[in-house]
Amino acid sequence: MKILTAIALMLASAEMGNVALAQTVTPENTVQSSRAELASDTIQEIAQAYHDAGIFDGVIIVATTERVLYSGAFGTANVEFGVRYQQDTRVRLASVSKPFAAAIVLRLEEDDLLSTSQTVAQVLPELANSPFAGVTIDQLLRHSSGIPNYQYRAPFQALQSKVLLSGMGSITVTLPDMIATFKDEPLLFEPGTRYDYSNGNYILIQAIIEQRSGMPFADALKTFVTGPLGMTDTGALDYRSIRPRLAQGYFSAPGGFEAPLQAQFVGVPAVGGIYSSTADMARWFAALFGERFFKHRETLEKMTTPRSKAHDAKSFIGYGLFTTMLETGEGSVNLIGHDGWGPPFTANLQYSPSNNLIVFAADSIGGLGGATDGETVRMAETIFRAANGAAWEKPARPVDRMLADLINTHGRAEGLARFIKAEPELSGSSSAEREINRLGYAYLGSGKLDESVAVFQLNTDLFAQSANAFDSLGEALEAQGDTAAALTALLKAQTLQPENARYAETVERLQSEMAQD
Repeated sequence: MKILTAIALMLASAEMGNVALAQTVTPENTVQSSRAELASDTIQEIAQAYHDAGIFDGVIIVATTERVLYSGAFGTANVEFGVRYQQDTRVRLASVSKPFAAAIVLRLEEDDLLSTSQTVAQVLPELANSPFAGVTIDQLLRHSSGIPNYQYRAPFQALQSKVLLSGMGSITVTLPDMIATFKDEPLLFEPGTRYDYSNGNYILIQAIIEQRSGMPFADALKTFVTGPLGMTDTGALDYRSIRPRLAQGYFSAPGGFEAPLQAQFVGVPAVGGIYSSTADMARWFAALFGERFFKHRETLEKMTTPRSKAHDAKSFIGYGLFTTMLETGEGSVNLIGHDGWGPPFTANLQYSPSNNLIVFAADSIGGLGGATDGETVRMAETIFRAANGAAWEKPARPVDRMLADLINTHGRAEGLARFIKAEPELSGSSSAEREINRLGYAYLGSGKLDESVAVFQLNTDLFAQSANAFDSLGEALEAQGDTAAALTALLKAQTLQPENARYAETVERLQSEMAQD
């Protein structure tokens, strides 16, 4: 493959700067690995460490293109019925679905049913008048189309609301429904000029697959991928789907879990609606990188060749696959794959050519308020570092969950006191500020106002120069009915960030309310 050459050429023209990955390693939280073939007990130890830190409930598999090295399952797949994860539990892939769609497009090209140089209008003439009519399949596959990400715009949010109001069962969301959420939106930039990740690209990729294959996407997936490879645990689903052995999703909450509304999964399979199992995902990448999937070796090179920089100076985009340069301590390795996040689900599938190593991990329990801990990405990177003989660092339990545990176990006052004693160095951590703030809002959203105020007050004590911390405290105090204290907190936020118009408006409103009392 031409991956190394393509990356070298890009790096030669890029301003790399100092991008070495900083890592704090101490003897008590670090494990040294050898360069011998990665042992299953090492992988088990890494996965267990992530589970013990409270950030991984899910499944993981590590394999080469010839054999499985390790497969494991951790935690709870269904909280209501106490069902634990098994090695054959099925999981939602989120955006790890996209490489399947890209591969199907290239198989259709091998069969002369399309060309990646064709435009949307040439393949889908019904969209000839859309702003993206001249966008090519190539530009869709590598996220350089300029099509905006529909998820954060009013038309898609209206569609989600329609699904909710229907009772979440009577409405079928079609591919044309999804295209309609962005088909009239102007492009963000001239196609092909830069990278900008957009799920709208893969909505159109699915439409192209269905038009040129003559079958629904689910059937194309079975015809080109899962059927030939014997992937019996892989298929397409939507927000109404019920599949045996499919893990359910939850967000962490103070004292337990909460289930998100299924309406958030409104979409189409090519974007993020495929489910699978660890064995199937290892089988998929083993076939792809073992050169047993495409008819021609050149097609795999076309899929994996980096075409432009993506997220940063060490990330590059191909067709449905990213190539990432991972620092390993003594050097770096290239990882080819895709990760996915469809709150609360996360998934990550990566292949290292230099190690001939495949890692797939997925979990279904997100952080407080729908946040992700990036656990499947971090865990895979840890495994690849260990495979290259580097020391690996055991993950810490997130600050918000550690604090919530202490409050739940010891009560509000004692829990806060124990937390302050145990974590005296947090004042320099921006991530700790965000996590504590997140816990405060979790309490606020659940109606636990005293806990919310106490947690936000802790955040202002630890991060006295954070305007956001005081703003959040003011919000909780106002909900508690203490307008005067809320005003004091907002005035402090305004002092720290005087250019913030919202703070000024809130201060004016609170002053007006106090004047009327």
